[in-house]
Amino acid sequence: LNRSGLRICQRLRRMRKAFPQFHPPPSLVTAQGRTQQLCLRSYAVLSNTTLRAPHWSAERLTGEAVMSARQLARDSDFYEEPRLPPSGRAALADFARSGYDRGHLAPSGDFADKAGQADSFSLANVVPQDPASNRRLWSHIETSTRRLARQHGVVYVVTGAIDGPAPLRLRDRVAVPRYLWKAIAIPNAGAA
Repeated sequence: LNRSGLRICQRLRRMRKAFPQFHPPPSLVTAQGRTQQLCLRSYAVLSNTTLRAPHWSAERLTGEAVMSARQLARDSDFYEEPRLPPSGRAALADFARSGYDRGHLAPSGDFADKAGQADSFSLANVVPQDPASNRRLWSHIETSTRRLARQHGVVYVVTGAIDGPAPLRLRDRVAVPRYLWKAIAIPNAGAA
């Protein structure tokens, strides 16, 4: 491992708290194609460098973070993830005039500080998403998840994308997922 890779691995070890029982769900660790795990300030992501899109993100969301995040204006810009190889990452141009929104797996509204919000705009955390779904149904799901964090103090959230056997691709590069999903564990309620 190079110095950068070593730092990422060390961060991933520290990020284990983002997963219930301190381990990522086993079925989510491996995925078809080449993958690379990244740990950003407030969440972890498994990115598929063949599909140039994330498989899942995981975060530990607290009610306190949600309340702090409400005070922050969304002012970050999307950016290409420099820790992924250029041939295995989405580019800003892939989304230009595509008809798709850049949909966050770990949404910026979950993060309590500017640095965490800025990290959420990494294209390693973004999938092409139908605009109507992103702005209505998915936005409602994200809001409901934050409400659970406020009610219970802490929740663990894993959000993912499911691709078909031959996914549609933006610009013949970035896979468009068939489905998005979100799993929430509420330790204080003993529920998931």
